[in-house]
Amino acid sequence: MTFDDLKDLGSVEVQNMGGRTYYFLGGYSTMNEAEAVKKKVIERGTKDAYITFYYNNKIVNIQDVISLLQ
Repeated sequence: MTFDDLKDLGSVEVQNMGGRTYYFLGGYSTMNEAEAVKKKVIERGTKDAYITFYYNNKIVNIQDVISLLQ
């Protein structure tokens, strides 16, 4: 799986975590931009698309992101 059909939406990154392979699209500076891309990904057939937040190269949850912004 290469996700070639999503390359026009952002940079594709592949990560192996816990024995699973995850594909990430990145490079979005706002939540609205990320939401718009998520909708396009779902329209193209990837039904389990979701938004992930990173801080210092680690995945963080939305509550942590909100705390960082306050």
